[in-house]
Amino acid sequence: MLSNREWMYTKRLDNRRLFNPQWPHYVNLFLDFAYANATNIQHIIREGVEVFEIRCPCAKCKNIYYLPRELVFSHLVNRGFMIGYTQWYLHGEKYPTLEIGQCSNPISPQHVGPSSNIETVQHINNDFSDYHRYEEMVIDSMHQPEASYYQQTPQHPNLEAQNFYKVLKQASEPLWDGCTKTSTLSATTRLLDWKSQSNVSDTSFDTLLSIVKDILPTGEKLPNNFYETKKMLKPLKLPSERIHVCINHCMLFRGQFADLDHCAVCGENRYKAKGRKVPNLVMTYMPIGPRLQRLFYSRKTAKHLTWHADHLVDPEKMIHPSEGEAWNHFDRKFPNFANEKRNIRLGLCTDGFSPNNSNTTPYSCCPVFLTVYNLPPWLAFKHQYIQLPLIIPGKKSPGQNLDVFLQPLVDELKMLFTDGIETYDAHRKTNFQMKVVLLWTVSDFPAYAMLSGWSTHGNLVCPYCMHQTESFRLSNGQKPCWFDCHRKHLPERHVFRNDTVNFLKGKKVKGHEVPVPYPTGEYIWEKIQHFPTVYNGTPYGPNYIKPKGFGITHNWVKKSIFWELPYWRHLLIRHNLDLMHVEKNFFENMFHISMGTPKSKDNMKAREDIEMLCDRPILNPIRDNNRKPRKNPGKYTLTKEQVKKDLFDMKRCIVQTMCKLEQIYPPSFFDSMENLVIYLADEAIVGGPVHYRWMYQYKRKLGIIKRRIRNKARVEGSIVNEHLVNELATYCSLYFDPTIETRHNREARNFAPQSHRFSMCIMYKTPDGSARHLEVIATKPSRHAYFHNGYFVNGYKFHTQQYGEGRATKNFGVCVRGETYNAEQESDYYGILQEILEIEYYSSGPSTVLLFNCIWFDNKDGVIVNKNKLVDVKPKSRLQTDDPFCLASQAEQVFYTPYPSMSNETKDKWAVIKTKPRGVFEVTEAEMEADEVFQVEERFESPLTVTRVEPLCLASTINTYEQISDEANERIVEEDEEVEDFEDGGDENEFYYSEEEFEDEDDGDEC
Repeated sequence: MLSNREWMYTKRLDNRRLFNPQWPHYVNLFLDFAYANATNIQHIIREGVEVFEIRCPCAKCKNIYYLPRELVFSHLVNRGFMIGYTQWYLHGEKYPTLEIGQCSNPISPQHVGPSSNIETVQHINNDFSDYHRYEEMVIDSMHQPEASYYQQTPQHPNLEAQNFYKVLKQASEPLWDGCTKTSTLSATTRLLDWKSQSNVSDTSFDTLLSIVKDILPTGEKLPNNFYETKKMLKPLKLPSERIHVCINHCMLFRGQFADLDHCAVCGENRYKAKGRKVPNLVMTYMPIGPRLQRLFYSRKTAKHLTWHADHLVDPEKMIHPSEGEAWNHFDRKFPNFANEKRNIRLGLCTDGFSPNNSNTTPYSCCPVFLTVYNLPPWLAFKHQYIQLPLIIPGKKSPGQNLDVFLQPLVDELKMLFTDGIETYDAHRKTNFQMKVVLLWTVSDFPAYAMLSGWSTHGNLVCPYCMHQTESFRLSNGQKPCWFDCHRKHLPERHVFRNDTVNFLKGKKVKGHEVPVPYPTGEYIWEKIQHFPTVYNGTPYGPNYIKPKGFGITHNWVKKSIFWELPYWRHLLIRHNLDLMHVEKNFFENMFHISMGTPKSKDNMKAREDIEMLCDRPILNPIRDNNRKPRKNPGKYTLTKEQVKKDLFDMKRCIVQTMCKLEQIYPPSFFDSMENLVIYLADEAIVGGPVHYRWMYQYKRKLGIIKRRIRNKARVEGSIVNEHLVNELATYCSLYFDPTIETRHNREARNFAPQSHRFSMCIMYKTPDGSARHLEVIATKPSRHAYFHNGYFVNGYKFHTQQYGEGRATKNFGVCVRGETYNAEQESDYYGILQEILEIEYYSSGPSTVLLFNCIWFDNKDGVIVNKNKLVDVKPKSRLQTDDPFCLASQAEQVFYTPYPSMSNETKDKWAVIKTKPRGVFEVTEAEMEADEVFQVEERFESPLTVTRVEPLCLASTINTYEQISDEANERIVEEDEEVEDFEDGGDENEFYYSEEEFEDEDDGDEC
């Protein structure tokens, strides 16, 4: 007999497929020990019989599901124990002490039994089930390997280790003596998450804590106030750094300047004149490396960080920047970086905002955001996943000196790309060298100049045309104008090129005149590599000398700090035009000039410019004798009686649209925003979908930040404190019980109204006495739902896709007949089964409804019927719906198979194979006609008889799931997944499948 827990992983002898004959005996000894501790047993009344269940520690259930002893025995015999579960903390065994010199005392099978007692020094007691969830949170936050925290440590622990052990203890100690439901850490983190989500002040939080502490029994261990709460959770907090800044934005007091008391550039004092050494200006920097590492340390988020490489690519749609040319060009340029799909790609955004209202002193604060493009879109744009590395302090805008504040971020980005940091991937249980790249920036046009160094003022505003622009300054309006600058983008023989009436007088654009090629990174680097910077002792200001030729041959003010990144010159797109601001400014200009508002650009000076530049007599100013010149309403000015027309009928070709607008609007309308529109399509081709490159999500984040500012006198400090608390609460809420509503599992904002409308429609619009079962459904089901891996229904044997992977038969194809089905038109819905749910209603006695949650193919574009009435589906064409459920009674089974030929016509299609139902039916006595042919589309309509088969019962779990659904009348026959023998002695004819058939189908698993 082995003297330690190595026996748990000796199901096979000598690493071969030879089964260990002692293995069932070992499993029974473990079960005896688990059932000896009554606190770990769940008592359930099922069909009038009391059932005792424990957590199943098999390699698949992983202590998540409660099952009866017989099923746990079956799982362990067939699958073995989960990896790393050598300490049975969820089955009655107490943790060993974490004091130095103590280590766990593994128990051999000969010591395990109903009367076993483990004599250890107890300081962590896990008699309640959710303690392990918070221990996992602590371990993930400290990036410790699984189960390493109870290993023996010969050295004295350092301060970090001591804090780790302290928080680990709080994760497992009861909130008060005798509490079997909540630990000190779980209660504290839930209260902190409530504070963060509800935006509660510190004082209100302290008041709530005092009330709760008065209600709890004597000896409770809740912290007394918010300060003690932060102190208790400090080991889980991510690092931040306060950096002093020169009041004139000249330099940062860091590195070699950390000990200076005066600015090395302007000589200003670092500290305020009176009292203690209080700095004049402070910037808080929150390093991005540890924050990106934490995404990998948590099992909840690590699995999503390769979505950009694992998701299905639809050749007809672009849904992620990884499908754009800029992403792929970078992969080709840096193949070593691209080979590790866990490497992180970021996008940067900055935008100034005023935390005060318009009636107070002007104040500008500039947060800097980072978006992780590895995440799927439903996570990447959530405010809790948008990183906030630094906040540039006010009260004035940094302007071109923004680079001074970006120095710590750029230094860390350089280190993360060249060297990387070793990171533990909790999802794949491996360490790797994580590297990071900044793909581009996103900003409005003023911030575009601050980030890129290309000034957005003057005639050379366009960052694509640069010095080859055709813009000019209006003689009367004295503003830069881009009127008639877009005809060179038209096809060579387009009719607009020869139009001399509707554009500039007498001007033709010849066929050989084409737009200038877009400047590449290498071309720009050649031009600016010798230009000055603003962060090396020469800050931008009144005495700043701009590079030679500024405003004539170029518009460069500085060499941006981003050129220090070793890959920056190789990027196809470095700074994005923000679609949000471009469309806002464009259509605001169009609205004001069309509606004749005071902000309209159609003024008298604009009419004088029209008279000088264009051949439009109707728009020329009217000059009467001895009267002030006046103007006629233009044809673009709408009256109340006119119906609004769509100005973008030719939306497919933005250049033609711009040329048409130039025939309508005056030259003063065409400022820099109107010129930038023609480049948006090109940026989309290079950069990918626009929702990754606009500022809507950052504006929402700014709104959240603004609402959480407590101290208007210390805006930046208040933002940082709230952000660190929110960051901690977001991480802790990942480990809450699934039944607790958090920011991660909150239902969509449009789900509740739909549910309410359904209930009201059924309850009040259904005639009395009709559709009684619909009224039952409208009262909403129980909050508990049963999840199944497989089901016998309608004569078909269904499996979920996850359960069916790796098996010879793929029983997860689902077909639901369309309501308008006929032989000539295919209106069926085809899908892939993801979940099988059983929900219960109790309004008129217990009743059960069975639902299939499926991924559906688009029945318009994704389902194809050929001339032979055979059906194909496009697996990448998915139906976008908020109702993915169907009743099990509606489901028919189909199989999907790819075509053997990989031609362009068939490589992206699956053939649909419809099958006949297979099951136990009560066939009537009447004999079928000898010549009657049974067609695939036909079904027996005789009643379905279902026999409950206990040995084939699949593992079920009880989880929270709210979903409105219809009612099904069939009863459930559950199937088990890997059982060799039927031990109940029942008649073999009662089963749908014989023992041989069941073993043949599950031959992919170990038996």
